[in-house]
Amino acid sequence: MLDQSFSAKNLEIIFNLSNRKGQIKLSDMPDEYQNVVDKLKETKKQRLDIIKKKRSNWTKDDSQSFNLLTDTINELQEKKQKCLCEYLTGIATKINSAQFKFQLEKHVDIYSGKDVYQVKDDDSKNAYYAIKQLQHNIQRTFKVQQANRHAILTNIKILLNTKLPLYIIRSDISEFYESIPQKRLLECISDNTLLSSRSVSYIKGILNEYDIATKQNFNTGKGIPRGVAISPLLSEIYMRDVDSQITERQEVIFYARYVDDIFIVLTSLKGETLDGYYNNLKQLFNNYELTLHEIGDKCKLIDLFPEGKTTIESLTYLGYKLSIKKKGRDIITSFSLSDNKKQKIKDRIDSIFSYFEQQSKYNVKLARKFLFDALKFIAGNNRLKGAKSGIKIGVYYNNDLLDNLEELDALTTYLHDKEINPSQDKFKTEEERANYIKHIKKAIHKIDFKENWLNKKMYSLTSETIIEIQNIL
Repeated sequence: MLDQSFSAKNLEIIFNLSNRKGQIKLSDMPDEYQNVVDKLKETKKQRLDIIKKKRSNWTKDDSQSFNLLTDTINELQEKKQKCLCEYLTGIATKINSAQFKFQLEKHVDIYSGKDVYQVKDDDSKNAYYAIKQLQHNIQRTFKVQQANRHAILTNIKILLNTKLPLYIIRSDISEFYESIPQKRLLECISDNTLLSSRSVSYIKGILNEYDIATKQNFNTGKGIPRGVAISPLLSEIYMRDVDSQITERQEVIFYARYVDDIFIVLTSLKGETLDGYYNNLKQLFNNYELTLHEIGDKCKLIDLFPEGKTTIESLTYLGYKLSIKKKGRDIITSFSLSDNKKQKIKDRIDSIFSYFEQQSKYNVKLARKFLFDALKFIAGNNRLKGAKSGIKIGVYYNNDLLDNLEELDALTTYLHDKEINPSQDKFKTEEERANYIKHIKKAIHKIDFKENWLNKKMYSLTSETIIEIQNIL
């Protein structure tokens, strides 16, 4: 049976996984641990200086120093492990105490306007390790994970460039996280007897805190806290039965659900109209106390069956705008960026320039460096390091299905037209400031979204820098 205990041994696994992803700040660790890490780095650096020399050129002192430094490194590593063990043992004791419980903090997401929650933590990071261990337990017990966005879109692109007559349903679940009935969700969880009782207790505790925040009765409560690490997993557990019922239908040749966004491709309607079929689908979701959107902006029904009729349609799905044309038997679909995605990129550019202006009041040099690092992140491509080593992200790798590249030219123009306003206080004369702005503009004009997409241009940013940029955005 899987070890699901919130023990120091398991928390060490969580620590190592998080640390490799750059999610553990050294400054959050105990002073003794920080001191050992600093001494370890310095000692390794000293030994590296000796290693860099040709071994045949080592003096007797070099050999003695190398051996001494190696012994010191081994001692420091043991001390580091001991400090970590003591730290995590203290956290495990607090997590397993009767007084421990999760508390939620609420804020509003600037893009969706929805209430988003996060687990409130203290200086010791007790809640951080507890929620990570709980997430780990749920994933391993239920074997759940979110659908792969890129795989979904790739399959859609293949399916919608065909000669096969099709029907398309694109919809989403209204207020998805907020609608999931808690009692039925807990029944789904209880059906799997492998999840530990403590893990179930913690899930109930989080739902109870959510009910308090939303002022509803736990016995009749609805919703799971958007933003909390376990919520995507809980939603996937609840949706398993719905997903399987749709997938098993003979007329369904493709079904995808990415969180609340749904895409279905049908080869027949079983004697119904497309509207009638969608109403039937809505009833299925209603049976699970969920609501599909009515036909409109977030819901589109497309009939690509008639052979003698030219049909031109468009819809948005997972960041892309799909332009669909049927002429004769041929269905041709091209991908461009959705309006929301284009606006999000522009908003990010605005945020970066605004941050540059603020930081230039304190340090113009660092502000300039951050500006260009952030633009490399948004307009270029980067290869992740650490636990995600080898994964590529960026303007091409996040949008590799794109057909319409003119939109990238428009984003480049938007970037090049941005005003640059460094703080006047950091320059002796207005002429010096004007020259500074001129040099920055010249460098910015070398950044081109489309060129970076076509050439898959890669930049090298550290994990720490990427995390810092993401926090600003």
